[in-house]
Amino acid sequence: MAGLGDPAAMQDFVDEFGFDFPQAVSVDGRLWAEFGVAGQPAWVFVDDAGAAKLYPFELARSELEKILDRLIAT
Repeated sequence: MAGLGDPAAMQDFVDEFGFDFPQAVSVDGRLWAEFGVAGQPAWVFVDDAGAAKLYPFELARSELEKILDRLIAT
């Protein structure tokens, strides 16, 4: 979840790393607060039931792929 910055710069980051899944942007920090994000790096994944899980740290690509595979499988 990108936040507290310029939306164009956030999009550049998404494009640079080739993220092809939906992104949330919290320009004013409200979404960060809602999900308990204190700073970057952090990841929040929301499943089809609306349950959110916060990872308040950097994720290795392999771990990110495992998480996304689990979400896709459910």
